[in-house]
Amino acid sequence: MEKENTELYRNYSLLQSQLNQLERENAARATEANNNKKMKLEAEIHKLNQEKRQLEKIIEQREQNYLQKYKMFESQLNILREQLDAERRRRREITAFGATFQTANRRSSGGGGGGGKPPFRI
Repeated sequence: MEKENTELYRNYSLLQSQLNQLERENAARATEANNNKKMKLEAEIHKLNQEKRQLEKIIEQREQNYLQKYKMFESQLNILREQLDAERRRRREITAFGATFQTANRRSSGGGGGGGKPPFRI
């Protein structure tokens, strides 16, 4: 019986050492799997951060282009307003000059329907 107990104890010790070895191997595999997963996630984070920076640059460039176009259109609008104001002044001056010319022309013609001839004197 003592021999049997010794044999059982040896088997127990052997199984215990195998169990410990399997647990160490499993822990090593789990650690390696976790490290691989961590590296993949870090690579994905790095990739996403790069994409984010690129998108931010694109958005910033588009905003700058928009502002540049906005300023260009604003400048064109101001030029057109100035041209319109100048044209309005020119037309007012032409209209005023025309009215002045017609008034002066009526005065010089005598206004009496003489056709522009001086009146007859005796």
